Amino acid sequence: MQHPHIHNTPEKPEYLRRNYLLVVIEGGFFMGSLQFLSMEAVMPSMLHEMGGPGWAVSFSSSLFILGFTWPQILSAIWVERMRRMKPLIMTLGVIQRLPYLLTGLFLIFYGREYPTTALYVALATPFLMSSVGGLQGSAYFELISRMIPIRRNASMWALRNLMMAVFGICAGLIIRELLDAYPGSTGYGVLHLITFCMMIVSIIMFSRVRETNIPDIVKQDPVCFRSGFAVFFKQWRENPSLGRFVITRMLFILIFILIPFLSVRAIDKTGQPASLVGIMVTAQMIGYIAGNLLSGYLGDRFGVKKPMLLGRILMITGILAATFSVQVWQFLYIFFCLGFGLSTAQVGDLTMVFDFAPAYRRKFFFAVMALLIVPGVLSAIIISAVLQYVSNGFTIACAISGVGCAASLFYLLRLRDPRLHNHSGDLLEQFRQTAD
Repeated sequence: MQHPHIHNTPEKPEYLRRNYLLVVIEGGFFMGSLQFLSMEAVMPSMLHEMGGPGWAVSFSSSLFILGFTWPQILSAIWVERMRRMKPLIMTLGVIQRLPYLLTGLFLIFYGREYPTTALYVALATPFLMSSVGGLQGSAYFELISRMIPIRRNASMWALRNLMMAVFGICAGLIIRELLDAYPGSTGYGVLHLITFCMMIVSIIMFSRVRETNIPDIVKQDPVCFRSGFAVFFKQWRENPSLGRFVITRMLFILIFILIPFLSVRAIDKTGQPASLVGIMVTAQMIGYIAGNLLSGYLGDRFGVKKPMLLGRILMITGILAATFSVQVWQFLYIFFCLGFGLSTAQVGDLTMVFDFAPAYRRKFFFAVMALLIVPGVLSAIIISAVLQYVSNGFTIACAISGVGCAASLFYLLRLRDPRLHNHSGDLLEQFRQTAD
């Protein structure tokens, strides 16, 4: 068995700094654009206001994650055979942004005339976008692993999310004013167009990155699902922390059972108009900022496990508060905890995936890690949809999400941070450190 070799073209420090900065800006604009249609606050409220059934509202918070995770395994074998990642990412990146343009125009011009069609078009948009994005997910992560030194991953993901959070605070203010001025499908259509414009900025930024550390073409053993899974589960057997990491991720996904209820319940309990979601998005983004500052600072120096632990603890307090909250400030605290918990989980998950990933079959490893959380996402969607029609469904959702978060915390405590106990022998690590 032969492994691919790095094409040791001399790397200039300015390329490393430039790629790091561009990846941060590109990701900040892309994720920031999605805050105008926040899946935690705006999407559930939008579908509820448009007359969507309970199951549609419950789907809204998980469709983005589901769409991004399920296609990666389908393209993993194809991506394994590629030397250059950027052309595929650019092509699919343009395609994945188009649904927001088309949906925005449809909602503005035909949303009132065809409300049912508008509802399902709006529901399908994040799933279509993320599914196309999922096809290039393994290629994107592979490109990141080539360009960014592994010990800088935590700060990079944190800065992307921090930039997203700043956009999110602005989005919260804009959402409130926009939905007050243009309620209904027109206002939501404008939000889709804003999202599209910011996504275009992100793809322009990404087009400026320089793909580095391109491997030579070296004949390997046949690339197939069997060999890819064999490499993954071999590492699972040799490293118990990888199994605990997979379990803690799957359990944390159960928080998405509760999320679709929160914005709708906040509006119902407080008696505020739909524009309240703007304030809740702002509170959530403040939590994101706090979580990302902590994850970025500690992650590069001491690993991301400690911020993840704190994030899950705060998330549990937010879930407990959700069971009795009736005031606006109480729901703002819940969304702050939600933002803090999700941000530390996102930075931690992405950083640890890169830390665990072996150099050989790395692209397939990324795809399998995405595939393994699909059952958790599907379970969250189904359970949340069923609970929409149960009289005490919100209380049950709080209980299941709370238990899932607590169990995730338990397995996270037993996990050894790979950043601090890295014995994987990654073939690229010495090169990255030399290049940096």
